[in-house]
Amino acid sequence: MLPTNTTVEIVSQLLVERFGVDENKVGNDLVFSRDLGADSLDIIEVVMQLEDKFEIRIADDDLENIQTMGDLVRIIDHEVASK
Repeated sequence: MLPTNTTVEIVSQLLVERFGVDENKVGNDLVFSRDLGADSLDIIEVVMQLEDKFEIRIADDDLENIQTMGDLVRIIDHEVASK
């Protein structure tokens, strides 16, 4: 299992690369729609990349609850721990 700090680093790097956001503005309280202008398709694409990276699957019910980077990190950590 990857520790949360590693999860945060991986998710942060992906968001910086994908959305061109300043890495200093990326944190658990980052709201995808407000801070990145991300729509549901953007979130799905990010989740798919992270599912491949962590070799997990995130349930549709969980996907609907992802609003912040912290939400995403918690779900990833939970799924990794459940493997």
